[in-house]
Amino acid sequence: MTTLETETRTAGQATVVSLAGELTINTIQDAEAVLRAAAGHDRPDVVLDLGGLRFMDSMGLRAVLHARRSVVAKDGRLVLAALQPTVARVLDLAGLREHITVCSTTDEALKNLRPR
Repeated sequence: MTTLETETRTAGQATVVSLAGELTINTIQDAEAVLRAAAGHDRPDVVLDLGGLRFMDSMGLRAVLHARRSVVAKDGRLVLAALQPTVARVLDLAGLREHITVCSTTDEALKNLRPR
């Protein structure tokens, strides 16, 4: 059985959501609930730290896209951080790197969000 661990924290004007494990059809409900909550916070920007995510399938891509749409609708920005090679490959195959900002680390992502 696949598992997904989530952690949410605030950092300045951003909400940082860390996902670890596998983001698949089996764990999508937990991920979507956490991402919906992050997009609903008073802070407009969201950093999605995927450093602990070992695998993501098409349902995971869907969750990321839905989160982006929700964040942008509130005039915020979504930045992905610390992608593992397997997750980066999924994003590349889907052609999402040209639509979503990706940073090497969470700190870099937070710095990327500062200037508006």
